[in-house]
Amino acid sequence: MEDSHYSSSSSTWGTILSSIKRLKLRGIDLLSLCVRKIGNGVSCRFWEDIWCGTQPLKMQFPRIFLLESVRECSVADRLSIQDWTSVLRRQPRGGAEMSQFSDLKSLIQGVVLSNSSDSWLWSLGTSNGFSVASVRTLVDSNILDTFVDIAVAIGCDGGHYSG
Repeated sequence: MEDSHYSSSSSTWGTILSSIKRLKLRGIDLLSLCVRKIGNGVSCRFWEDIWCGTQPLKMQFPRIFLLESVRECSVADRLSIQDWTSVLRRQPRGGAEMSQFSDLKSLIQGVVLSNSSDSWLWSLGTSNGFSVASVRTLVDSNILDTFVDIAVAIGCDGGHYSG
């Protein structure tokens, strides 16, 4: 994604995406602070989205992901099946495959879907959800900490050069 493609003269969303990319280059990954809240499981991707744990299931269970026949399936699709042999290319073999398969089934067995739609949650937010103030605090603390580190490294003290 090139910054010029998402310049300030383009759409509002292009500007937002460009800002998110620039912040990520400075070590502030805003998208990682958005987490999925499962409702009916229809719009959340089982393997690709982070919805159960801290990373996508394809990263937690890579060998089972490789056996999956429909990798773009939803959470609702996978939680509704009783017989995994219908969605895997072959049965998991012993060792790591069987261990990952057992761990995956244990992890998802307690998940209960609801009638509400899947949604996104802002992990830095309060009960009110996303706020510009929470982003501003994160950005300011990260950038100001970096500025102070640089100032100390070059010998500045209280805005005065001590070299």
